[in-house]
Amino acid sequence: MTCTETSALFSDLFDGELPANAAENVMAHIASCDRCRADYRKLVRTVRFVRANSGAPALRGAQGARYEEFMRSIVEEGYGKEPVQVLVEQAGDLLRGAPAEGELS
Repeated sequence: MTCTETSALFSDLFDGELPANAAENVMAHIASCDRCRADYRKLVRTVRFVRANSGAPALRGAQGARYEEFMRSIVEEGYGKEPVQVLVEQAGDLLRGAPAEGELS
């Protein structure tokens, strides 16, 4: 099994979605290849970090929070702001160059 073939199966291996024989082949390659072992370890750490922190709220004013507020204005009927209003407020904050409330500068 080549490094390219192995790395293409990293996610499936991590998620337990490979048939037993394929998982054994991938794990055998990882055990014998320093590069693939390091790459797989990075993937595992990244996925665990993202899964552990996926529920963390975005800081108000940060890019993720701006997107979240915009999406809420589209999806939630009782949000209280129209999408265009959210965009205008956010654009104004950006043009002024001042961090929005709670944003790190």
